[in-house]
Amino acid sequence: MCDSTLFEPVKLLQEVYHFEDRVVTKTRSECHKHWFHKKCHDVNYDVIYKDSVNVEAFWCRKKADVDLPAEKGAMFGGLFENGKVNEFTGEIGCPGTFQPYFLGRSITVCISYEYETDDAFSVPIEKFFSCQTPPKEQTCSGNFTQHLAAVENNCDVFFCLRRQTYTQFQHPIIQRPPFTLLQLAASNYSEHTIRATYKGVE
Repeated sequence: MCDSTLFEPVKLLQEVYHFEDRVVTKTRSECHKHWFHKKCHDVNYDVIYKDSVNVEAFWCRKKADVDLPAEKGAMFGGLFENGKVNEFTGEIGCPGTFQPYFLGRSITVCISYEYETDDAFSVPIEKFFSCQTPPKEQTCSGNFTQHLAAVENNCDVFFCLRRQTYTQFQHPIIQRPPFTLLQLAASNYSEHTIRATYKGVE
């Protein structure tokens, strides 16, 4: 989370990630009274688990009434989509000792706090915002230009870069709508399902 003495969190993106179904076979014993004795047998059944996780992403905005100390805050070293080069370096991955952080399903952002070693690779950036960001935060200030980072499950994600910093930034290829991932659209995300079998009969 953000250092509350210097920064305040601004919502960027929230998504629910659904995982592949997990099928677990279990056994239970069923007993029935038969005259003067009890007869028991095992029943096998499959439990299908539909797992999901809710992920929220924020960026840390400097508080208006705070002077940010030197070498405080994160440095930006570019970003890239899965299987593509970092357009800020022309190479795969992050520069220097920048560390990769996932943002959404397809974006990797390069972040570093090592000013002595990575300052030379730092790219001046103002902020990120998306269709889920509060409306008043969905613009760049006068000295920064807006660039599309990616489309995350039908939601545009942008970042604000200082003017003339990177004039040859390649925008992602526009995809035909709808933008929802195919594997998500194909799943109905129904509730847990229990399937029981007894003596080969389901």
